[in-house]
Amino acid sequence: MSKELFPAANSAQRLGVPAPVLNTTKVPLQRGRSLMDWIRLSKSNVDLRGTGPRPLKISMEELAKHNSDDAWMAIRGYVFNVTRYMEYHPGGESELMRGVGKDATSLFEEVHRWVNFESMLKACFIGTLIPDFTIPKQPKSTSSLLSVPGNNLLKLPGLGKIGGKQYFNVGFKQTEEEVIILFQSDSLETSVENFVCNISNDGLSMHVDFISHKQSLSYFIKLHKQVKASISIVKREVIEIALKKAEPGSLWDGFGSCKHTQPFKNRLLSCTLISKSNITHDTLQLHFRLPESCHMLTPMGAHVFFQASIEDILIRRPYTVALPCITESTCANDPNNFYTLIKVYETGALTKVIGNLSPGDEISVATFEIKFHIGLISSFSNILLLAAGTGFTPMVRVMHHCLFNTDKKVQLGFFNKKELDILWRNDLKTLKARFYSRFTVDHVLSQPDQDWSGLKGRVSIPLLKEMLSNFQIDTTFVLVCGPTPFTTLTLKFLSDMKVKSSSVFAFT
Repeated sequence: MSKELFPAANSAQRLGVPAPVLNTTKVPLQRGRSLMDWIRLSKSNVDLRGTGPRPLKISMEELAKHNSDDAWMAIRGYVFNVTRYMEYHPGGESELMRGVGKDATSLFEEVHRWVNFESMLKACFIGTLIPDFTIPKQPKSTSSLLSVPGNNLLKLPGLGKIGGKQYFNVGFKQTEEEVIILFQSDSLETSVENFVCNISNDGLSMHVDFISHKQSLSYFIKLHKQVKASISIVKREVIEIALKKAEPGSLWDGFGSCKHTQPFKNRLLSCTLISKSNITHDTLQLHFRLPESCHMLTPMGAHVFFQASIEDILIRRPYTVALPCITESTCANDPNNFYTLIKVYETGALTKVIGNLSPGDEISVATFEIKFHIGLISSFSNILLLAAGTGFTPMVRVMHHCLFNTDKKVQLGFFNKKELDILWRNDLKTLKARFYSRFTVDHVLSQPDQDWSGLKGRVSIPLLKEMLSNFQIDTTFVLVCGPTPFTTLTLKFLSDMKVKSSSVFAFT
């Protein structure tokens, strides 16, 4: 590939034409308008409500009146006066105004579903929304009790019904030392990589979550008797959860009761930092460990949610689970350990907390969320990865899987500002040498030093065409991730180049 400057001197990017904007675009905030500044303001004595201390009952008609200078917004039935929050919103005032004067729940779920808005906007809370319709009653949770001794394996029908379909049968078998609870599905794919469970209540109960890119199911098991804080998982035709009895030597009358629970995404686990190391000057690799009472093996491309209380305000952010290294074929996560790459920003609220953790410190993590699944790329022989900065993180495991477990050809277009920003540069060289016939890396720098001889500039159609020229379009799948402007512009360029949307996936 030629080392010419991208984009060209007369291109739209060089001429300053603004890129399309996604809902999650971040904008530069004025000095003194960071998240920490907002936290300090909300903890002061400044009245951010403007309606007095007593919560109000607010109709949709009344809410609609407050849609400009006096800006009210409803999220999940709670109404907030976001007038003063406008200049602190990382997406900008125009983005926040999309939800002003209305019930913005759907917009919030689409863009910021992981944010603890109740805590973040607590000082702005003015009341509850009076719905214009009657909310239908939710069906009662299904609850069943098994009372069969010995090693009998039972299937428990009726659990996990969604849209009239049955998803799971549940049974158990046991010895005098352990009890094994079994989940079997005839509709929802089950694997150890979309399954999370954790023992709670001093070994007397357990939560079980099945998480897929389409839907998720959650269960609560009240155990017949106490178990030890350790979990062993076996995947055969069914998921087998083996639990050690706290008092071995006898058979239980049953494993207990099982019922549906609230969505998994609000459940927090405690993890411990084991080690951290510098990948670049501002990016850390962190190794976290879950207790033995938890099992969580995250799928590739999935992200977990770290949460911390900062001056009594809960902050939650998603971080992609990566790998401890990328050059070893056996390098992988296990059910109790996971690794993340985190870029630490000086003005970042949560990244500074995570960056300041020392080995042995604990932090809360919410179970993962899946958007990408490996089936998307299974039928393609070529994979093009377009990553900017830490946008490389969700692609790490995809790249590793394709190189070590398939015969697919992989090309990485890696966009950074400077050489010192390139993640795992030497390891990428090692992979390129090992898989020289199947792996290509093109580094593109927007602020290169004078001695940089590689590609320069930003993402552009000529550059993308050059990269795609190595592959046949019909056999190539493209993965995109980076800051929102990069992702937006790259997707637009790919669309202009007539690359099918079914052949493109963007991590956002």
